[in-house]
Order: sequence, then structure tokens, then C-alpha cells
Amino acid sequence: MFQKALVLATAASMVATPVMAQSAVSPPTAAPVQRAGASVDGNELAGGNLFAPALAALIILLGILTATGVIFDNDGEDPVSP
Repeated sequence: MFQKALVLATAASMVATPVMAQSAVSPPTAAPVQRAGASVDGNELAGGNLFAPALAALIILLGILTATGVIFDNDGEDPVSP
């Protein structure tokens, strides 16, 4: 009996949560709000940094070379069965 009540309460709370959240939203304002633009002089994020792409390319290249056995191969150190 307790389990059915718990399931019912859980289901009711899952249904009621979005409804209560929707009613809590305030109505839109009458006057539209204008965003103020920021100056972009001296923007340090506008290109010119090749470190991250170069590092990503190096990691991908090393991964391919390792997977194909070109580097980090055992060089003949395979185990020998008697």
C-alpha cells in the first residue's frame, strides 16, 4: 500500500513541476530592451593563436602512429613460447 502511494506521489510531483514552473514566469515587459554593444578594440580572442590546433594535430598524429605500430612497437620483444 505504501509503495503505491509513493509511486502516485512521485508521478504527481513529476507532472506538477513543469506546470508550477510555467506559471512562475513573469509576463514580458512592455518596452523591448536594447543590448549595449561592447567595443572590440584590442580583442585578444580574434585569431592568431595556433597552439591549440597544433597540439590537437600532434596528438592525433601520434595516436595514428601508435595504432599502426610505427612508434612504440615492441621491436622484436615478443614473448617466445617453449
